[in-house]
Amino acid sequence: MKRILASVLISIMLLISFSAIVNASGSTLKGEVQFRSSFSSSYMAKHGYVFIEESNKANIFAAGEAEIIVKNTNGMVVGKGKADRNGIFSISVTEGENYKVLVKYHGRKTEYEVSDLDVKNFTAYLGEFNSEEVGNWIDAKLKVR
Repeated sequence: MKRILASVLISIMLLISFSAIVNASGSTLKGEVQFRSSFSSSYMAKHGYVFIEESNKANIFAAGEAEIIVKNTNGMVVGKGKADRNGIFSISVTEGENYKVLVKYHGRKTEYEVSDLDVKNFTAYLGEFNSEEVGNWIDAKLKVR
């Protein structure tokens, strides 16, 4: 009888431990970061930017290397990361919350509220960058090389 009781207690403790590990592992915020510009896709591709699509007389490009900071509703940082060259990101965050997502790219910032239902497919649009802004990025890249 003591062995059965001990086995049951150990099983319950293992189940509780496993449950705690699963809950602590959290979720993953996945998505992409994009911006619009009037520059042609071939010109931007020549300078290392990834073209996504044409939309309303402007081209949409990936905001590669955009910085992403994820905060919970209390303002506490729960995740950080960067988009890859194609503007795609995946950041581990705690599960079951709504988030404030701050995206920084070439001196511009934007913030979104994202529900826990939207964490698997989130797109951050940074708006439209004018030719002077994009020209400055390209000039800076050319000086570095």
